[in-house]
Parts: sequence; structure tokens; C-alpha cells
Amino acid sequence: MHGHKHSKRVGKTAFKATDFFARAARSLVSGQKKRFQQDGFDLDLTYITPRIVAMGFPSSGMEKQYRNSEDEVYRFFQERHA
Repeated sequence: MHGHKHSKRVGKTAFKATDFFARAARSLVSGQKKRFQQDGFDLDLTYITPRIVAMGFPSSGMEKQYRNSEDEVYRFFQERHA
């Protein structure tokens, strides 16, 4: 029983560490560009007008760790523009 609780704690800690490194990598890749960091999003994009968004092509696989994840881009457009 105790080992099970411990493994959940370790899993959450590992996830937080992975998330931290992914955010750091995205920041390095973006360089001086301003990131969209609102409402739980951290995307490399910019608004040209309220309805026109400029961004790189969404990524999947390992590349999504340091570029815009296609899942996050989809969620962004569903929540903010659907």
C-alpha cells in the first residue's frame, strides 16, 4: 500500500520535472520572440489582428516538447476561436 502511494508521488514529480524542461526548451527555441502565455497556454504565436494568428506549423512526437504541440494548438483554437 505505501509503495503505491510513493509511486504516485514520484510519477507526479517526474511529470512536473518533464513539464519544466519542456517549458524551458520552448523558451530557448522561441528566443526573443514573445510567447502567448495566457489561460494555461504557452504557445509560440502572435496575433496580427483579432482573427489572424501567425505561428509555426504545429508539431507532434518529440518535437512537440520544444515547439507548439498540435494538441495544444487544437485546444487553443477550440477554446478561443470556435
